[in-house]
Amino acid sequence: MNYKYQITIVWSQEDECYLAYLPDFADEIMQPVTHGDTYESALKKWFGSNGRINFTVSSRK
Repeated sequence: MNYKYQITIVWSQEDECYLAYLPDFADEIMQPVTHGDTYESALKKWFGSNGRINFTVSSRK
């Protein structure tokens, strides 16, 4: 399946890193869901070596 969810990545001055959020799942998943020293590294942490999301999300429409 090809799910389409918004991922918001922002710089946190307090944490000195980029934080990634899933707004569609704010009530279901602890936020932020990942972080990184660069925008790209925060995004890449979502995906494993097989290119799939590292955790399961419900199949919303």
